[in-house]
Amino acid sequence: MPLSSEDLLVILALCREQTLDRAAAWLGRDSSSVFRAIKRIETRLGTPLFSRSKSGFEPLGLTRELAEKGREISETLRHADNIASQLDLARFEKLRVTTTDVILSCYILPNIDQFRAKYPGTHIEFNTSNQFAKMWERGFDVAVRPSSNPPGDLIGHFLRPLDYKLVHGSNYLPKLKLSGRAIQGGDWLLPGGTLTNHPVRKWFSQQVSNPDTVTQFDSMNLLVQAAKSGLGLAALPGLARITDGLVTLSDVEVPEVSELWCLYHSSNRENPLVQAFVRFAKHCLDG
Repeated sequence: MPLSSEDLLVILALCREQTLDRAAAWLGRDSSSVFRAIKRIETRLGTPLFSRSKSGFEPLGLTRELAEKGREISETLRHADNIASQLDLARFEKLRVTTTDVILSCYILPNIDQFRAKYPGTHIEFNTSNQFAKMWERGFDVAVRPSSNPPGDLIGHFLRPLDYKLVHGSNYLPKLKLSGRAIQGGDWLLPGGTLTNHPVRKWFSQQVSNPDTVTQFDSMNLLVQAAKSGLGLAALPGLARITDGLVTLSDVEVPEVSELWCLYHSSNRENPLVQAFVRFAKHCLDG
């Protein structure tokens, strides 16, 4: 059975990203489906495509040539969508932005009137899916998202570092037992659902034992609101508008670090509307 274009894109993603989690994020899928897809392709071809090491998945034999075919498909999809987006612009100025719900509600929406005042004819479409948007398919014009490994085939503007703080509402009394970095007990508010690859979950599983309760959210915005309502402890990005009104537990260090980026495809390098939104995003996240 011949390989499909989707098969080649899966090979490209794992060859490029080298880990299942990062390949899944790039494809907008979960890591288990990427693993199953690679195994299915290897069975169909009758030969392994990758070797697994401590650093991740290493391509074998002709795997890089197959990945190159996947890259060509990705480029074709980009160009096709670019043509379609230009047809959109012929009707009206439209800007498609993907970001997280908490960044949108805390930083972008409070300032969006400034952008609309400068570009009154613009139609803005926001998407807050927790799965990384398929920018390689040009599904969106701009992404404003946390990432520790922004896609190399996109133009990236670093906005700011993201550290994490353990916080709780002023009306919540944390009951924790601390032994070095080990933590016992407590009511915990965690990312869940499509956010199960969030770095905070890894930290939690390694450092916290015998929690009193665990409540999971498929939305960082709802998680923040739960913390401010006094429902428990949360490790949140250390951004002022997110942690305002919350109490920080300075005795507990959350070493996870990420970065906030503004990303767009190279075909939008000269797009004045995209460039204007990049400047606007930098202004929103400044300080």
